[in-house]
Amino acid sequence: MTQQSTNSGFFGQVHIADVPHFSSAPQAKPYLSCKVVYRGYIANRQELVDLLRLSSEDVSIAGMFVAAYRRWGAELQRYVLGEYCVAIFDELLQILLLTHDAVGLRPLYYKRLEGGIVFSSHPALLAPEGAKPDLDEQFVAAYLVYGHHYGDRTVYLDVLRLGAGQTLLWSGNDVRILRTWTLASIKPIGYKSPSDYDDHFLELLQKGVRAASDGKTWVELSGGLDSSSVVCIAAAMGGKEIEAISVIYSQSITADEKEWADEVLSLLSIRGHFIDGDHAKAFSTLPDRFVEEPTRTSNNWLLFMRYEELMQAHGASVLLSGLGGDQALYGEAQIPIYLADRFVRFNVAGIWTELTRWQQSRPAQRSKRFMFSQSVIRPLIRYFTGRSLIGGIPGGVPWLNSEFKSRIGIDPGRIPGASPRMPNVMGQLYHERISQISLVSGQLSNQLTTKYEVRYPLLYRPLIEFMYALPPEQQIQPGQTRSLQRRALAGILPEKIRMRRDKKGPDESLFKGLRLNKSMRALLTDCPQVVQRGFVDAHRWSEAVQLASLGHVKAIRSFLSTTSLEMWLQQFAKGTREPAPSAAPRRDFDHSVQSG
Repeated sequence: MTQQSTNSGFFGQVHIADVPHFSSAPQAKPYLSCKVVYRGYIANRQELVDLLRLSSEDVSIAGMFVAAYRRWGAELQRYVLGEYCVAIFDELLQILLLTHDAVGLRPLYYKRLEGGIVFSSHPALLAPEGAKPDLDEQFVAAYLVYGHHYGDRTVYLDVLRLGAGQTLLWSGNDVRILRTWTLASIKPIGYKSPSDYDDHFLELLQKGVRAASDGKTWVELSGGLDSSSVVCIAAAMGGKEIEAISVIYSQSITADEKEWADEVLSLLSIRGHFIDGDHAKAFSTLPDRFVEEPTRTSNNWLLFMRYEELMQAHGASVLLSGLGGDQALYGEAQIPIYLADRFVRFNVAGIWTELTRWQQSRPAQRSKRFMFSQSVIRPLIRYFTGRSLIGGIPGGVPWLNSEFKSRIGIDPGRIPGASPRMPNVMGQLYHERISQISLVSGQLSNQLTTKYEVRYPLLYRPLIEFMYALPPEQQIQPGQTRSLQRRALAGILPEKIRMRRDKKGPDESLFKGLRLNKSMRALLTDCPQVVQRGFVDAHRWSEAVQLASLGHVKAIRSFLSTTSLEMWLQQFAKGTREPAPSAAPRRDFDHSVQSG
C-alpha cells in the first residue's frame, strides 16, 4: 500500500485574538472539523484502518491522524507507529495538538507568543528574520561538548523542541506538555525457548523494513551487519525495485568496505551504486543552501550532494538507512552493566561468577576487581547522581573558552543523563543510547533533502521496545556482540557478514579534505564566528584545526561539532540566511559516482 508520505516541512500558528487561525505550508487539510498538517509516514496503516473502522483502504494519512485523534486524543502517539510529526487543530474544541512518533525520529518545534503559539517541523521557520539569530548558549555549550542537547532547547533562543515521547496540547493560551510514551512502561518479557526470541526479532525487523519501504526504495549498504541486515530483509520480502547505494574509497584503503558490500550484492543479485568517498571528501565544500541548524552533516556536504544527485537521477524516493543498529541492537562496546541492577537488588551471589565469565571471554581483560568497579560501582554512582551512563569526554574539550564554560556551567566529564529516568541501570543506558540516536536522526530528517526521504527501520518502535524488554542474557553476551541479531538472520545474511566481528570506518579519509583544502582551514581559523562569539579560544582552536589536518584529533565528536557550528554561523556572517560561498569548487558528478 502506498504510504502517501511527504518530506516537505510545515509551519503553523494559532492565536487567541479574534478567530483562532491555523496556517501551514503545505495547506492544512480539513477533516472531521479539524485541520491537520503532517510530515513523514505511518507504519501501521492497516492496523489503524481495522481499529478505527475506517471505510476505505485508501483513506488519507491526514484522515487517519484525525480519526486517531478523535479516538485517542492526546494518546494518539501511543497507537500510531511510523516516522512522523503532526499538528491537529480541533475547530470544535479550539485545541491544538502537536505530536510526533514516540522515538522522536521526526522532530517538532514550537514557540510561545503573547496570545498564541507558533509551531513548525523546522526550527529556522520559527526564528525571527534578520541578520544574526539570537542563540541559546546553553544549547551551544552542550552541542560543542556532546554534539547534542538532551533537553528541549534548540540553537535558536526561545524556540523549543518537543521531546521524544511527548505531546503538546494548547488551549486558551494554556500549554501542556504530556508524557505520552516512555520505555519505562514496557514490561520485561521471557520466553521458554531461545528460538522464540529469534523469531520475534525477525518478525519485527521485517515489519519495520516493510513499513518503511515505499515506491522506488534504495538501501544504504556499507557492508556492516546493520546495513546488510536491512538490504537482505528488503530483498527477501520481494522488493523488486530495491537497489543499494554504497560509499567506497579508492585511495583510503583502511576505510574501504567495497568487498563486503559486493558480498551482499552478489548474493542478492541486486544493483549497487557506488560513490567514491575519496572524490567527495569531508571539509571539501560548504553547504550550497541554507542549513536549518548546526549538524555534523555540514562537514561532509559534498558526499550528501552526491547522494542527492544519484538518487534523483534514478528516481529513487526513499532511502533506508541502517543508522541506529549500534544503539537499538546493543552493538556498542559491551560490559556487564546489568550486574549493577543485581547488586541493588542484593542479588550478589552470582555476580562474581558472571564477572569470571566475562573475564574469560576477554583474555586481555583486567582483574575482576576492576571489572566490578566498571560494571557495578561506577554505573551506580552515575545512575543515582543523574549523570549519563554513556560517559563524558576524556580530557575535556581543550579549545572551549574557559570563561564561556564557567559562565554556562558545563562540565565535559559530567554529561547529564537523559530524561525521563528508567527504573534500572541497564534500562537507563539503553534509553540514553536511543535518545542520542533519535536526536541524530531527527537532525538528518530536517537537514538533508526534500528530494528523497531517509527512513530508519532499525529504529522501528516495536523493535526498540522488544530489545528493551529482553532479559539481559539476550541483550548482551560475554565474548559476543549482537548474538540475537546474528542468530535470527542465519540463512538470510551472507555467512561471511553474519559472523563478521570487525568494521572499518572512514577515519583515514575523514580529514584529508581539511589537509588539502587551505581555504577551508582559513575559514575555520581566520576570525571564526565561534571565537568572535566567545565560545572558543582562538589560539587553541587554530592549533586543533592544524593538528586535525594532519590526522591528530582530540575529542573528535566535539571537534566535528565545532566545525559544523562555524559553518552554520558563516551563513549569517553577512546578515543573510544565504549560504556562504563554497570553499572549494564542486567536482564533476561523473567522477565520483558509478553503478555496478
